Amino acid sequence: MLKLIQSFFSLLFFCFIFGVLWVKNLPSHYTFTIEKEVSYPLISYAEHLNQNQTVADTNTHFQSSVLHWIKSSEVQLLRRENDFLIYDLPTQLYFSLQETWRFDTQKNILKSQYSFSPSFVSKALLVFNPDFIDAVKENLYHKLQWIEQSVHNEFVSHRLDYLGENDFPTTYYLAVEGESSWQNAEVSYQTGQEQLLKFAQNQKIKTTGKPFVLFPKMTASSIQWRAALAVDRYYSFEDAAIRCRRFRGGKVLQLIHKGPLTMISESWKILFDSLQNNQQAYPVFQQSLISANDSSNPLNWETLLSLPISE
Repeated sequence: MLKLIQSFFSLLFFCFIFGVLWVKNLPSHYTFTIEKEVSYPLISYAEHLNQNQTVADTNTHFQSSVLHWIKSSEVQLLRRENDFLIYDLPTQLYFSLQETWRFDTQKNILKSQYSFSPSFVSKALLVFNPDFIDAVKENLYHKLQWIEQSVHNEFVSHRLDYLGENDFPTTYYLAVEGESSWQNAEVSYQTGQEQLLKFAQNQKIKTTGKPFVLFPKMTASSIQWRAALAVDRYYSFEDAAIRCRRFRGGKVLQLIHKGPLTMISESWKILFDSLQNNQQAYPVFQQSLISANDSSNPLNWETLLSLPISE
């Protein structure tokens, strides 16, 4: 009987030593990475991640099994640089899961990574929670899907703030004209605005505010545009392409278009629909309030649309 007990304890001790050696020899560091070329500016993904930084925020579109282990209330941003973000995600297994996002702006590649380094105790807990590794991989894949879909939804959504009827002052401005399709208009009139800025600088003309654009005529397929730059008074000069004009001011209907200019025609439609009993006057104004010069994230751009009405 004594020998049987001794054999049992010897076996138990052997199993304990074997278990300790097995746990000790488990990997001391885990890293899982996915990278993907994306369609929109990477700053849009970075700012979206900063607004929704916990693992739980990804739960809108799927039920992540990793949530069982994450202490969501203790998630914190460790570092934020131009080309990466790092979050610390404490777990119930006595170690932190590190979430890293890297942004390759040259190739427009978004890289998502999870890594962790468990202690001996944490390794032992992982033995009894084998689903954790698969849950981390699943969350990595789904979170990349989530951020891609979330940013895409923001870019294709139409956002605006209708301001109603307001007074618009008399404005003198330099102007250069052209006609383009809606698709090519932005590049065309921005080229015209750059031409006006150089002209004003060379002629030592005092300008006020940022360049804007007017549309003397709009159709479903194309627009006549007039790149414009406000000046302090009327200037007389001889130039075949550039003229100094006067906008007489008065009452205008106004709307702020929010986001990139891909859906700008939808905002113009809403503004024209708001005319009701008023008579439309030309030309209409389009002014950038927050543009690429102020914020590299197109989702933050704001463009003021002004539709003059006859009194």
